Amino acid sequence: MLTLYEMTGVLAEVRDFIDHENPTEEQRAQAEELLVRLLDQLIPQKVEGYCRFLRSLKLEAGAYKEEEKRLAERRQVREHLAERLTQRLHEAMKGMELKKLAAGTFAVSIQANPPSVDVVDEGQIPEQFKIPQPPKLDRLTLLACLKAGNNVPGARMAQGEHLRIR
Repeated sequence: MLTLYEMTGVLAEVRDFIDHENPTEEQRAQAEELLVRLLDQLIPQKVEGYCRFLRSLKLEAGAYKEEEKRLAERRQVREHLAERLTQRLHEAMKGMELKKLAAGTFAVSIQANPPSVDVVDEGQIPEQFKIPQPPKLDRLTLLACLKAGNNVPGARMAQGEHLRIR
């Protein structure tokens, strides 16, 4: 069967033949019969096939969208479960006073996080630690000052810890 593109070309050629080539009555009748067949049967069948295929593509795309949503929800559940289990393992190791543990193919250790700034009252932080713009703290400079042993009103150095699984 011809493609829709090919049918369009044939239709244009037949119309051009009828309109500009001065066909004989027999040629005109054959050309008009071909036009009728194209317009009444072949093209509608092809267009129906296109429409069915388009509907199928849209339904498939919708199914993919729903599957993406379902998978995203499952991913979030797994991420939260992993976070909870990591926290549980961290707490268990702290409770057993273990800093390192060889567990088969894994090495688990509790390590200190890098120092960070725990801002207690941002209003008390001196201007030297604020970056000029809409007021915003320069936490890196504030942390460096706290690491150097200086006392900064409104801030204190905090250092947490995290669990590393290798």
